[in-house]
Amino acid sequence: MAVMGPGEAFVDTDLNLLAQECMTLDDEDAAREAAEAG
Repeated sequence: MAVMGPGEAFVDTDLNLLAQECMTLDDEDAAREAAEAG
């Protein structure tokens, strides 16, 4: 069985890409909520 050791997930994470993905998801959520409200 293969598992990640301490810190491996962090090392493999592109924080700039992660931040961009979070902002995209926030924008999609806001657009969906606005469509549902209006």
